[in-house]
Amino acid sequence: MNSKRLLRAFAPAGQSDAVIQVEAGDRLGSGRLSSHPGHGATLMNETCRAYASCCAALFLCWALPSLAETQAFGDVFWTTSQTIHRASMAGNTTGEEIMVVPEISPGGVQVDPDTGALYLLDRAGAIVETSRTGGDTQVLVDGLAQPRAFLFDDVGKRFFWSDADGIHVADVDGTDRQTVYASDALISYLTFDAASDLLFWTELDALGQAASLRRARADGGDVVTLASAPGNTDAFAGVAVDARDAMVYYIKLSITELAIRRVSFDGADDVSIFSDPFLQAPLHLEPRSRKLYFALFDLLVRTDLNGDGLAIVATDVDRSVGAIDTLVRGDCTLDIDAEYTPSSLHVTTRYGASAQGRLELFALVPGEGLSVLSARGLPPIDPAVEFSQSLPFAPAGRIFVVSRVSVAGEGRVCSALTTVDTGSPVD
Repeated sequence: MNSKRLLRAFAPAGQSDAVIQVEAGDRLGSGRLSSHPGHGATLMNETCRAYASCCAALFLCWALPSLAETQAFGDVFWTTSQTIHRASMAGNTTGEEIMVVPEISPGGVQVDPDTGALYLLDRAGAIVETSRTGGDTQVLVDGLAQPRAFLFDDVGKRFFWSDADGIHVADVDGTDRQTVYASDALISYLTFDAASDLLFWTELDALGQAASLRRARADGGDVVTLASAPGNTDAFAGVAVDARDAMVYYIKLSITELAIRRVSFDGADDVSIFSDPFLQAPLHLEPRSRKLYFALFDLLVRTDLNGDGLAIVATDVDRSVGAIDTLVRGDCTLDIDAEYTPSSLHVTTRYGASAQGRLELFALVPGEGLSVLSARGLPPIDPAVEFSQSLPFAPAGRIFVVSRVSVAGEGRVCSALTTVDTGSPVD
Protein backbone atom coordinates (compact mmCIF):
# COMPACT_ATOMS: atom_id res chain seq x y z
CA MET A 1 0.00 0.00 0.00
CA ASN A 2 1.26 3.46 -0.94
CA SER A 3 -0.99 5.16 1.57
CA LYS A 4 0.16 8.77 1.83
CA ARG A 5 2.31 9.50 -1.19
CA LEU A 6 1.07 12.66 -2.85
CA LEU A 7 2.05 13.28 -6.45
CA ARG A 8 2.15 16.76 -7.93
CA ALA A 9 2.94 18.16 -11.35
CA PHE A 10 1.67 21.04 -13.42
CA ALA A 11 1.76 22.05 -17.07
CA PRO A 12 2.56 25.73 -17.66
CA ALA A 13 -0.64 27.66 -18.32
CA GLY A 14 -1.26 28.27 -22.01
CA GLN A 15 1.61 26.09 -23.17
CA SER A 16 0.52 23.90 -26.08
CA ASP A 17 3.40 21.40 -25.97
CA ALA A 18 4.25 20.68 -22.34
CA VAL A 19 6.13 17.79 -20.81
CA ILE A 20 4.14 16.64 -17.79
CA GLN A 21 6.18 14.98 -15.06
CA VAL A 22 4.68 13.04 -12.19
CA GLU A 23 6.98 12.94 -9.20
CA ALA A 24 6.99 11.71 -5.62
CA GLY A 25 10.56 12.09 -4.41
CA ASP A 26 11.71 10.02 -7.38
CA ARG A 27 10.36 10.42 -10.89
CA LEU A 28 7.57 7.94 -11.62
CA GLY A 29 6.58 8.89 -15.12
CA SER A 30 6.08 11.58 -17.71
CA GLY A 31 3.97 12.35 -20.72
CA ARG A 32 3.61 14.96 -23.44
CA LEU A 33 0.57 17.10 -24.08
CA SER A 34 0.45 18.37 -27.65
CA SER A 35 -2.27 20.50 -29.16
CA HIS A 36 -2.98 21.95 -32.56
CA PRO A 37 -4.99 25.08 -33.37
CA GLY A 38 -8.67 24.33 -33.53
CA HIS A 39 -8.82 21.07 -31.60
CA GLY A 40 -6.17 21.00 -28.89
CA ALA A 41 -8.67 21.85 -26.17
CA THR A 42 -10.98 19.03 -27.23
CA LEU A 43 -8.38 16.38 -26.47
CA MET A 44 -9.07 16.52 -22.74
CA ASN A 45 -12.32 15.22 -21.31
CA GLU A 46 -14.57 17.40 -19.17
CA THR A 47 -12.82 16.42 -15.95
CA CYS A 48 -9.39 17.53 -17.12
CA ARG A 49 -10.70 20.64 -18.86
CA ALA A 50 -12.51 21.80 -15.74
CA TYR A 51 -9.41 21.35 -13.62
CA ALA A 52 -6.61 22.24 -16.02
CA SER A 53 -4.33 23.16 -13.09
CA CYS A 54 -4.33 19.49 -12.16
CA CYS A 55 -2.91 18.30 -15.46
CA ALA A 56 -0.53 16.05 -13.57
CA ALA A 57 -3.32 13.51 -13.96
CA LEU A 58 -3.74 14.09 -17.67
CA PHE A 59 -2.36 10.68 -18.54
CA LEU A 60 -5.29 9.17 -16.59
CA CYS A 61 -7.96 11.37 -18.07
CA TRP A 62 -7.93 10.59 -21.79
CA ALA A 63 -11.51 9.57 -22.63
CA LEU A 64 -12.32 7.74 -19.43
CA PRO A 65 -15.32 5.48 -20.05
CA SER A 66 -18.63 5.47 -18.25
CA LEU A 67 -18.96 3.19 -15.24
CA ALA A 68 -19.13 -0.56 -15.87
CA GLU A 69 -18.50 -0.14 -19.59
CA THR A 70 -16.99 -3.19 -21.28
CA GLN A 71 -13.72 -2.15 -22.88
CA ALA A 72 -11.69 -4.07 -25.45
CA PHE A 73 -7.91 -4.23 -25.47
CA GLY A 74 -5.53 -5.17 -28.23
CA ASP A 75 -3.66 -3.46 -31.08
CA VAL A 76 -4.46 -0.94 -33.76
CA PHE A 77 -2.55 -1.13 -37.05
CA TRP A 78 -2.03 1.43 -39.81
CA THR A 79 0.34 2.07 -42.69
CA THR A 80 2.29 5.07 -43.88
CA SER A 81 4.82 5.32 -46.69
CA GLN A 82 6.52 1.89 -46.86
CA THR A 83 5.96 1.24 -43.14
CA ILE A 84 3.51 -0.77 -41.01
CA HIS A 85 2.78 0.66 -37.56
CA ARG A 86 1.19 -0.74 -34.42
CA ALA A 87 -0.01 0.82 -31.17
CA SER A 88 -1.96 -0.37 -28.15
CA MET A 89 -5.69 0.35 -28.28
CA ALA A 90 -5.12 1.82 -24.81
CA GLY A 91 -3.68 4.81 -26.65
CA ASN A 92 -1.59 7.89 -25.84
CA THR A 93 1.60 6.49 -27.39
CA THR A 94 3.87 7.10 -30.35
CA GLY A 95 3.27 3.50 -31.47
CA GLU A 96 5.96 1.34 -33.00
CA GLU A 97 7.13 0.35 -36.45
CA ILE A 98 6.49 -3.34 -37.07
CA MET A 99 8.41 -3.42 -40.28
CA VAL A 100 9.56 -1.35 -43.22
CA VAL A 101 8.50 -2.72 -46.61
CA PRO A 102 10.62 -0.81 -49.14
CA GLU A 103 9.57 -3.09 -51.99
CA ILE A 104 5.88 -2.10 -51.79
CA SER A 105 3.77 1.03 -51.40
CA PRO A 106 1.19 0.06 -48.76
CA GLY A 107 -2.25 1.60 -49.12
CA GLY A 108 -3.64 0.12 -45.92
CA VAL A 109 -3.58 -2.91 -43.64
CA GLN A 110 -6.13 -5.53 -42.60
CA VAL A 111 -5.77 -8.13 -39.83
CA ASP A 112 -6.98 -11.73 -39.79
CA PRO A 113 -8.21 -12.18 -36.18
CA ASP A 114 -7.93 -15.97 -36.44
CA THR A 115 -4.33 -16.24 -37.67
CA GLY A 116 -2.92 -12.80 -36.82
CA ALA A 117 -1.73 -12.38 -40.41
CA LEU A 118 -1.47 -8.86 -41.83
CA TYR A 119 -2.71 -8.17 -45.35
CA LEU A 120 -1.44 -5.11 -47.22
CA LEU A 121 -2.68 -3.39 -50.33
CA ASP A 122 0.33 -2.65 -52.53
CA ARG A 123 -0.61 0.33 -54.67
CA ALA A 124 1.77 -0.98 -57.31
CA GLY A 125 -0.83 -3.68 -58.04
CA ALA A 126 -1.12 -6.49 -55.47
CA ILE A 127 -2.48 -7.69 -52.13
CA VAL A 128 0.27 -9.22 -50.00
CA GLU A 129 0.54 -11.03 -46.67
CA THR A 130 3.02 -10.63 -43.81
CA SER A 131 3.05 -11.33 -40.07
CA ARG A 132 2.45 -9.12 -37.05
CA THR A 133 6.10 -9.43 -36.07
CA GLY A 134 7.41 -8.57 -39.51
CA GLY A 135 9.10 -10.84 -42.01
CA ASP A 136 8.84 -11.80 -45.65
CA THR A 137 5.84 -10.79 -47.74
CA GLN A 138 3.86 -13.15 -49.95
CA VAL A 139 1.78 -12.00 -52.92
CA LEU A 140 -1.79 -13.32 -52.70
CA VAL A 141 -3.56 -11.32 -55.42
CA ASP A 142 -1.66 -9.64 -58.26
CA GLY A 143 -2.34 -7.95 -61.58
CA LEU A 144 -4.29 -5.02 -60.08
CA ALA A 145 -4.29 -1.97 -62.35
CA GLN A 146 -5.01 1.05 -60.13
CA PRO A 147 -6.07 -0.30 -56.71
CA ARG A 148 -7.54 2.30 -54.37
CA ALA A 149 -9.24 0.51 -51.48
CA PHE A 150 -9.42 -2.99 -50.06
CA LEU A 151 -10.86 -4.93 -47.14
CA PHE A 152 -10.59 -8.41 -45.67
CA ASP A 153 -13.80 -10.29 -44.88
CA ASP A 154 -12.71 -12.34 -41.86
CA VAL A 155 -15.92 -14.40 -41.95
CA GLY A 156 -15.85 -15.41 -45.61
CA LYS A 157 -12.02 -15.30 -45.77
CA ARG A 158 -11.92 -13.19 -48.92
CA PHE A 159 -10.71 -9.83 -50.17
CA PHE A 160 -12.71 -7.03 -51.74
CA TRP A 161 -10.88 -4.25 -53.54
CA SER A 162 -11.59 -1.38 -55.89
CA ASP A 163 -9.76 -0.83 -59.17
CA ALA A 164 -10.09 1.36 -62.24
CA ASP A 165 -13.00 -0.75 -63.51
CA GLY A 166 -15.00 -1.31 -60.30
CA ILE A 167 -15.09 -3.55 -57.21
CA HIS A 168 -13.67 -7.09 -57.25
CA VAL A 169 -13.53 -10.06 -54.88
CA ALA A 170 -11.26 -13.09 -54.49
CA ASP A 171 -10.66 -15.80 -51.91
CA VAL A 172 -7.81 -15.22 -49.47
CA ASP A 173 -5.50 -17.41 -51.59
CA GLY A 174 -6.26 -15.32 -54.68
CA THR A 175 -8.58 -17.84 -56.36
CA ASP A 176 -12.22 -17.44 -57.48
CA ARG A 177 -11.64 -13.87 -58.62
CA GLN A 178 -14.77 -12.00 -59.77
CA THR A 179 -16.07 -8.51 -60.53
CA VAL A 180 -19.01 -7.62 -58.29
CA TYR A 181 -19.60 -3.99 -59.35
CA ALA A 182 -18.48 -2.66 -62.72
CA SER A 183 -17.87 1.10 -62.75
CA ASP A 184 -15.43 3.69 -64.03
CA ALA A 185 -16.01 5.83 -60.92
CA LEU A 186 -13.22 6.55 -58.45
CA ILE A 187 -13.94 4.22 -55.50
CA SER A 188 -11.59 5.16 -52.67
CA TYR A 189 -13.04 3.52 -49.55
CA LEU A 190 -14.75 0.18 -48.88
CA THR A 191 -16.24 -1.67 -45.93
CA PHE A 192 -18.33 -4.82 -45.53
CA ASP A 193 -20.93 -6.12 -43.08
CA ALA A 194 -20.87 -9.93 -43.03
CA ALA A 195 -24.12 -10.20 -41.03
CA SER A 196 -26.20 -8.45 -43.71
CA ASP A 197 -23.87 -9.44 -46.59
CA LEU A 198 -23.68 -5.79 -47.67
CA LEU A 199 -20.81 -3.82 -49.20
CA PHE A 200 -20.51 -0.06 -48.60
CA TRP A 201 -18.26 2.34 -50.52
CA THR A 202 -17.63 5.96 -51.43
CA GLU A 203 -17.23 7.02 -55.04
CA LEU A 204 -16.69 10.01 -57.28
CA ASP A 205 -18.08 9.70 -60.79
CA ALA A 206 -15.71 9.74 -63.77
CA LEU A 207 -16.55 13.36 -64.60
CA GLY A 208 -15.95 14.51 -61.03
CA GLN A 209 -19.45 15.92 -60.78
CA ALA A 210 -21.11 13.68 -58.17
CA ALA A 211 -19.87 12.18 -54.89
CA SER A 212 -21.85 9.23 -53.52
CA LEU A 213 -22.04 6.82 -50.61
CA ARG A 214 -23.47 3.53 -51.87
CA ARG A 215 -24.28 0.02 -50.73
CA ALA A 216 -24.93 -3.27 -52.51
CA ARG A 217 -25.11 -6.96 -51.81
CA ALA A 218 -21.76 -8.74 -51.82
CA ASP A 219 -22.57 -10.09 -55.29
CA GLY A 220 -23.09 -6.55 -56.57
CA GLY A 221 -26.88 -6.62 -56.71
CA ASP A 222 -29.40 -4.08 -55.33
CA VAL A 223 -27.20 -0.98 -55.48
CA VAL A 224 -28.60 1.80 -53.27
CA THR A 225 -27.33 5.38 -52.90
CA LEU A 226 -27.31 6.39 -49.21
CA ALA A 227 -25.92 9.93 -49.58
CA SER A 228 -24.84 12.18 -52.45
CA ALA A 229 -23.32 15.61 -52.99
CA PRO A 230 -21.88 17.74 -55.82
CA GLY A 231 -18.47 16.35 -56.73
CA ASN A 232 -16.95 19.75 -57.53
CA THR A 233 -17.39 20.97 -53.94
CA ASP A 234 -17.73 17.83 -51.77
CA ALA A 235 -16.01 14.49 -51.29
CA PHE A 236 -16.79 11.42 -49.21
CA ALA A 237 -13.73 9.89 -47.56
CA GLY A 238 -13.66 6.89 -45.26
CA VAL A 239 -16.55 4.54 -44.48
CA ALA A 240 -17.27 2.23 -41.54
CA VAL A 241 -20.28 0.12 -40.58
CA ASP A 242 -22.05 -0.59 -37.29
CA ALA A 243 -23.86 -3.88 -37.89
CA ARG A 244 -25.61 -3.89 -34.51
CA ASP A 245 -27.53 -0.67 -35.12
CA ALA A 246 -27.52 -0.88 -38.95
CA MET A 247 -25.71 2.44 -39.32
CA VAL A 248 -22.97 3.61 -41.70
CA TYR A 249 -20.34 6.20 -40.75
CA TYR A 250 -18.53 8.25 -43.38
CA ILE A 251 -16.36 11.36 -43.63
CA LYS A 252 -17.68 14.33 -45.58
CA LEU A 253 -15.13 16.87 -46.80
CA SER A 254 -16.54 20.08 -48.24
CA ILE A 255 -16.06 23.84 -48.26
CA THR A 256 -18.51 24.20 -45.38
CA GLU A 257 -18.09 20.91 -43.52
CA LEU A 258 -15.34 18.53 -42.42
CA ALA A 259 -17.27 15.99 -40.42
CA ILE A 260 -17.96 12.36 -39.61
CA ARG A 261 -21.57 11.67 -40.47
CA ARG A 262 -23.87 8.75 -39.68
CA VAL A 263 -26.67 7.38 -41.86
CA SER A 264 -28.88 4.30 -41.59
CA PHE A 265 -28.66 1.33 -43.95
CA ASP A 266 -31.72 2.67 -45.81
CA GLY A 267 -30.33 6.22 -46.17
CA ALA A 268 -32.41 7.82 -43.42
CA ASP A 269 -31.29 9.91 -40.43
CA ASP A 270 -28.14 11.36 -42.01
CA VAL A 271 -26.55 13.46 -39.23
CA SER A 272 -23.14 14.87 -38.30
CA ILE A 273 -21.61 13.39 -35.13
CA PHE A 274 -18.10 14.90 -35.11
CA SER A 275 -16.38 17.78 -36.89
CA ASP A 276 -12.85 19.15 -36.84
CA PRO A 277 -10.81 21.25 -39.29
CA PHE A 278 -7.98 18.66 -39.14
CA LEU A 279 -10.19 15.63 -39.81
CA GLN A 280 -8.94 13.18 -42.42
CA ALA A 281 -9.54 9.65 -43.64
CA PRO A 282 -9.45 6.72 -43.20
CA LEU A 283 -12.22 5.63 -40.83
CA HIS A 284 -12.45 2.36 -38.88
CA LEU A 285 -15.11 1.04 -36.47
CA GLU A 286 -14.08 -1.54 -33.86
CA PRO A 287 -17.35 -3.38 -33.07
CA ARG A 288 -16.41 -4.96 -29.74
CA SER A 289 -15.52 -1.70 -27.99
CA ARG A 290 -17.80 0.29 -30.36
CA LYS A 291 -15.19 2.94 -31.09
CA LEU A 292 -14.38 4.92 -34.24
CA TYR A 293 -10.73 5.32 -35.25
CA PHE A 294 -9.53 8.06 -37.61
CA ALA A 295 -6.80 10.68 -38.10
CA LEU A 296 -6.60 14.30 -36.92
CA PHE A 297 -3.60 16.07 -38.45
CA ASP A 298 -0.64 13.99 -37.12
CA LEU A 299 -2.69 12.14 -34.49
CA LEU A 300 -4.47 8.80 -34.66
CA VAL A 301 -7.55 9.12 -32.44
CA ARG A 302 -10.75 7.36 -31.45
CA THR A 303 -14.22 8.42 -30.28
CA ASP A 304 -17.45 6.85 -29.13
CA LEU A 305 -20.04 6.24 -31.85
CA ASN A 306 -21.81 9.49 -30.95
CA GLY A 307 -18.60 11.48 -31.45
CA ASP A 308 -17.89 11.96 -27.73
CA GLY A 309 -14.93 10.65 -25.75
CA LEU A 310 -12.16 11.82 -28.07
CA ALA A 311 -8.89 10.08 -27.13
CA ILE A 312 -5.42 9.98 -28.63
CA VAL A 313 -4.32 6.52 -29.78
CA ALA A 314 -0.97 7.46 -31.30
CA THR A 315 1.01 10.68 -31.79
CA ASP A 316 3.49 11.80 -34.44
CA VAL A 317 1.60 9.93 -37.14
CA ASP A 318 2.48 10.61 -40.76
CA ARG A 319 -0.44 12.36 -42.44
CA SER A 320 -0.55 9.76 -45.24
CA VAL A 321 -2.32 7.15 -43.12
CA GLY A 322 -3.57 4.09 -44.98
CA ALA A 323 -6.50 1.88 -43.98
CA ILE A 324 -6.73 1.22 -40.22
CA ASP A 325 -7.60 -2.10 -38.58
CA THR A 326 -7.68 -3.48 -35.04
CA LEU A 327 -6.98 -6.83 -33.42
CA VAL A 328 -8.84 -7.34 -30.13
CA ARG A 329 -7.25 -9.80 -27.71
CA GLY A 330 -9.70 -9.56 -24.82
CA ASP A 331 -11.99 -7.27 -22.86
CA CYS A 332 -12.74 -6.25 -19.31
CA THR A 333 -15.51 -4.64 -17.29
CA LEU A 334 -14.63 -2.31 -14.46
CA ASP A 335 -16.78 -0.19 -12.17
CA ILE A 336 -16.03 1.87 -9.11
CA ASP A 337 -17.76 3.41 -6.06
CA ALA A 338 -16.30 5.84 -3.55
CA GLU A 339 -17.45 7.37 -0.26
CA TYR A 340 -15.87 10.28 1.61
CA THR A 341 -15.94 10.89 5.35
CA PRO A 342 -13.82 13.60 7.00
CA SER A 343 -10.15 12.89 6.24
CA SER A 344 -10.91 9.45 4.82
CA LEU A 345 -11.78 8.03 1.42
CA HIS A 346 -13.26 4.54 0.94
CA VAL A 347 -13.17 2.99 -2.55
CA THR A 348 -14.71 -0.22 -3.90
CA THR A 349 -13.88 -1.39 -7.41
CA ARG A 350 -15.16 -4.46 -9.23
CA TYR A 351 -13.32 -6.10 -12.08
CA GLY A 352 -14.13 -8.78 -14.61
CA ALA A 353 -11.97 -9.64 -17.61
CA SER A 354 -10.99 -12.24 -20.15
CA ALA A 355 -7.36 -11.79 -19.03
CA GLN A 356 -5.81 -11.33 -15.59
CA GLY A 357 -4.58 -7.84 -14.88
CA ARG A 358 -3.03 -5.45 -12.37
CA LEU A 359 -5.04 -2.84 -10.51
CA GLU A 360 -4.17 0.76 -9.67
CA LEU A 361 -6.30 3.36 -7.88
CA PHE A 362 -5.74 7.12 -7.90
CA ALA A 363 -7.50 10.10 -6.31
CA LEU A 364 -7.31 13.50 -8.00
CA VAL A 365 -8.06 16.47 -5.75
CA PRO A 366 -8.25 19.82 -7.59
CA GLY A 367 -5.57 22.11 -6.21
CA GLU A 368 -3.83 19.32 -4.30
CA GLY A 369 -2.64 16.93 -6.98
CA LEU A 370 -2.76 13.19 -7.41
CA SER A 371 -2.76 10.64 -4.58
CA VAL A 372 -1.94 6.98 -5.18
CA LEU A 373 -4.41 4.81 -3.29
CA SER A 374 -3.01 1.41 -4.23
CA ALA A 375 0.48 0.13 -4.84
CA ARG A 376 1.34 -0.68 -8.42
CA GLY A 377 0.95 -4.33 -9.36
CA LEU A 378 -1.83 -5.34 -6.97
CA PRO A 379 -3.66 -8.25 -8.64
CA PRO A 380 -7.45 -7.76 -8.82
CA ILE A 381 -8.14 -11.34 -7.81
CA ASP A 382 -11.36 -10.84 -5.87
CA PRO A 383 -14.61 -9.80 -7.57
CA ALA A 384 -14.65 -6.69 -5.37
CA VAL A 385 -11.54 -4.94 -4.03
CA GLU A 386 -11.86 -2.32 -1.28
CA PHE A 387 -9.47 0.37 -0.04
CA SER A 388 -9.68 2.92 2.76
CA GLN A 389 -7.35 5.90 2.49
CA SER A 390 -6.47 8.56 5.04
CA LEU A 391 -5.94 11.87 3.29
CA PRO A 392 -3.15 14.21 4.49
CA PHE A 393 -5.33 17.27 3.77
CA ALA A 394 -8.94 18.39 3.99
CA PRO A 395 -10.19 18.60 0.40
CA ALA A 396 -12.96 20.91 -0.70
CA GLY A 397 -15.39 20.42 -3.55
CA ARG A 398 -15.16 17.13 -5.46
CA ILE A 399 -12.59 14.32 -5.49
CA PHE A 400 -12.09 12.40 -8.75
CA VAL A 401 -11.27 8.71 -8.21
CA VAL A 402 -9.80 6.66 -11.05
CA SER A 403 -9.55 2.87 -11.15
CA ARG A 404 -7.30 1.41 -13.83
CA VAL A 405 -6.47 -2.17 -14.80
CA SER A 406 -3.54 -3.09 -17.04
CA VAL A 407 -2.16 -6.35 -18.37
CA ALA A 408 1.59 -6.84 -18.55
CA GLY A 409 2.85 -5.80 -21.95
CA GLU A 410 -0.51 -4.42 -23.06
CA GLY A 411 -0.54 -0.90 -21.59
CA ARG A 412 -3.80 0.32 -20.12
CA VAL A 413 -6.67 -2.09 -20.56
CA CYS A 414 -9.62 -0.34 -18.99
CA SER A 415 -10.38 2.40 -16.53
CA ALA A 416 -13.33 3.86 -14.65
CA LEU A 417 -13.96 7.23 -13.05
CA THR A 418 -16.23 8.39 -10.27
CA THR A 419 -16.58 11.63 -8.30
CA VAL A 420 -17.14 12.18 -4.60
CA ASP A 421 -18.55 15.37 -3.10
CA THR A 422 -16.69 16.25 0.11
CA GLY A 423 -19.45 18.52 1.31
CA SER A 424 -17.00 21.38 1.82
CA PRO A 425 -17.28 24.46 -0.42
CA VAL A 426 -14.43 25.39 -2.73
CA ASP A 427 -12.65 28.58 -1.68
